[in-house]
Amino acid sequence: MQAMLERKTVMVDGESLEMWAPRVSDFSCLPDDLRAYMTTGRWDLVFNALYYLADAVPEGRA
Repeated sequence: MQAMLERKTVMVDGESLEMWAPRVSDFSCLPDDLRAYMTTGRWDLVFNALYYLADAVPEGRA
């Protein structure tokens, strides 16, 4: 079974670009999910989660 993909068209430098992505994302920043991403080698998701979390605590408060 294939996941339904959502098509988006954006303009980049005057040219249209089609992007396809799953409608529902299984992405999470929870610690258990980060461990699962690392265990399965999904370093792209680890990076994305860390990027989001980097701004979760205001500077000087952690």
